[in-house]
This record gives sequence, structure tokens and C-alpha cells, in this order.
Amino acid sequence: MDAASLAQFERLCTEFYNPPNEQAQRHAHEVLTPLLNGIDSVPQLQYVLANSSNQQALVFASTALTKVATANWTAVTEQQREDMKNFMLNYLFQNCEALQNSAPYAVSFLVRFLCRIVKLSWLEGPQHQTIVSDVQKFLSASTRHWILGLDIYVQLTADIQPTVGPGMSRFRRTALSFRDIALPQIFTTAVDILTQMYEGKLRIDDKMDEFKLVKKVLQLAYNCLSFDFMGTIPDETSEDQTTVMVPHNWTVLKDNIIPKLFFQLYDSSCKNGWKDCAIYCLQCLVLLSSLRRSFFQNEEEKTALLQSMMEGTAHLISNKVGLSDPQCLHETCRLIGRINTSSQFKELKQV
Repeated sequence: MDAASLAQFERLCTEFYNPPNEQAQRHAHEVLTPLLNGIDSVPQLQYVLANSSNQQALVFASTALTKVATANWTAVTEQQREDMKNFMLNYLFQNCEALQNSAPYAVSFLVRFLCRIVKLSWLEGPQHQTIVSDVQKFLSASTRHWILGLDIYVQLTADIQPTVGPGMSRFRRTALSFRDIALPQIFTTAVDILTQMYEGKLRIDDKMDEFKLVKKVLQLAYNCLSFDFMGTIPDETSEDQTTVMVPHNWTVLKDNIIPKLFFQLYDSSCKNGWKDCAIYCLQCLVLLSSLRRSFFQNEEEKTALLQSMMEGTAHLISNKVGLSDPQCLHETCRLIGRINTSSQFKELKQV
């Protein structure tokens, strides 16, 4: 693909996503569809990513790459797999600022392609399980790189969950391996950032960037806590996950300061008008109140966490923090209900 072909590709993508008329969209669809049919289109699509700033072109190219890689993974050589992953990591890191300024909508599609590569190659050896160290350079750079690094974790922890369908057995093994190798470190990253916020050590000058960072870290915490730890693939129609089966080595959750992180962030999110963040805080607290009883070594550990949950909930209710919002009220009611059902009467009475 050369500059002229790229310009034509960008025009077709624009007409496909924002058609001036039905005929133009149909023509664009006919020309672009063949790029989804085989692995041979990968170099062309990567050329688009490397040379285009057109948002529609980036969305189509990254979506096409995700579909092509997923459908033709066995035809991708070991070297191609490694090259694709390294290309995306370098591309996202080097173009972080430009993408978030000129093509913010395309970022999630680009990240999704990277996450799909990681998922598909995970069981093929330790060399494909380096995502935590790969993302670390994002978390050590600018605020926007930090946000992008968290976005990679957010999408990966969602995409790598096992689902019903073709390849279910393999993807279940992938999820369980990921749970043991990478998820603890990823969750620790989320807790570390939340702790910095709690202690007032994290200062972001740009309010919008601060909002994005807070939302991403809360999404990440939620994804980690709601992970299918046992690979049971629960029924998606069920509103609640009754018990959170976290591994025994997630000892950080036994610290009763953990609920305080979420309650404080809920309070500040409500004050800032960050409704999405406030809801994530409550959803994380619901999951914390659902930790399996056998996770705790003794009653004192369970009671300490319960007391922290009860104190935070009582403060929330007595001060009516965020309760004028229907969704926050709903999540608060879920939290109260979950504390009640996951605790024995004598435990509630002691607190």
C-alpha cells in the first residue's frame, strides 16, 4: 500500500462509517470486505495503523486485524505473532498522545487487537505471557500513557474471561493460567493506585485526565474482583455473583483499609459529579462483601473487614451521599443486601 492507496482507503472508511448516501456505503463495504478474508491482509492493515491518523480508517483496520487474527490464528507463524504484539505495543506507546487527541474513539479498538493477540498466544509459552512487564513502561510514563496502560489491563481482563462457544476448553485454560500468572500483579497495580489516591499522593492537573484515570482504575478493580476465578462460566442472565472465589494469596484484601479506599473515592466521585466512577466504587464494594468465607484464616479477619464495610455504609446512608441518583441508590441497596446475606447474625450483632 502506498500513499495514494492509503488516501483511497481512508475515504472508503469514512464513507462506510459516515456515508453521504446508501450507495456510497454499499460500495465502500464491497471494497473493504475482502480485507477480512485472510491473513494476507495483515501487512496492509498494519500499514494503515502506522501511517494514518484518520479515525475511521484506524477503527476499521484494528477491527479487521482482530477478526482476521481470531479466525486465522493457526495460520499465523510464531514470528508473526511476536511481531504483531511488539508492533502494537510500540505503536500504542509512541502514538499515545496523538491518538487521544485526534482519534480517541479508535483507541479502544486498537487496544482490543493487542489484547486479542495476548489472549490467543497465552498458552504457547512464557514468552507470550509478559504483558505485565510490557505494560509497565506505560505506567511509568505520562498521565495519558498511564491511562492507556490501565485501558490495556481493563480490556484484557474482560476479553480473557472464558465464554461459551468454539474453543471454550482452550480459553478456559487460558483464563485459569492468566489468573495465576498475571491477574494478582494486575490487581496489585490497581490497589496501589487506589492507595495513592486515598493518601493524597496522586495529583493530576488536568481534570478530564484525572476522571479518565479514576474511571479506568475502578473498572480494572471491578474486572479483577469479578473475574471467573474457577472457570465456571456463570450464567450471564444472573444479576449477582453470589460468592467471590478469590485465591488465598490475594492477602491484600484482608486489610480493612481496602473498603475505605472505595468509600472515600465514592464520596469524592459524587462531589465531582463522576457518576460512572461512583457506581464502580459501589459495585466493587458489593464484590468485597461477597468474598468467600474460607478466604479468611480466622473470624477476626472476617470481622475486621465487615466492620470496615459497615462503618462506610453507615456513613454513606447517614449523609445520603449520592443517594439522590437512582443507580447509586440501587447499588447501595445491593451492598446492604449483600452484607446481610454474606454475614451471620452474630457477626452483624458484634459489629
